[in-house]
Amino acid sequence: MRTRTLQLLALTLAMAGAGLSVAVHAATPVLAPGEWHYESQVTYRSGMMNGRSMHNDWKVCVKPQDTQPPMPIPHAPGVHCDPPTLVVAGGAWHTTLSCTAESQGMVTKMVDRFVITPSADNRRVVIDGTVHQSFSGGPVALPSSVMSLHTTGERIGPCGPAK
Repeated sequence: MRTRTLQLLALTLAMAGAGLSVAVHAATPVLAPGEWHYESQVTYRSGMMNGRSMHNDWKVCVKPQDTQPPMPIPHAPGVHCDPPTLVVAGGAWHTTLSCTAESQGMVTKMVDRFVITPSADNRRVVIDGTVHQSFSGGPVALPSSVMSLHTTGERIGPCGPAK
């Protein structure tokens, strides 16, 4: 049960990193305003879930007035995240998010690193990243793990009506 909870927290952080990527683009003139469709493939590398993969897709409306990215930090008891970093280099954004989660004596440390590369026409983006996770404390020793995330996004048209 505890392992499943930690896996869900790690996936939440991975998706939060992708959310940060979307928000960072929304806060710059690089992505065209409108509705964007994202598809993401997450692959796990660890002793417990080696090679397991999960696919997600979602839509986001990027509005012209979106100037501040939301903080993609999970709000859960026992979770502390440092402010995310953003560096522009080589035509891409490089982000890092570090978090520590503590639950029942077990400490989980996670470091998310993402590279966000927009297309020349401002209508596509590729987000590649990793979530490194390590565990200490707790009744059972757990192996470190790495989740690899590959996300593609494409503007699909104007934003639809608010739901």
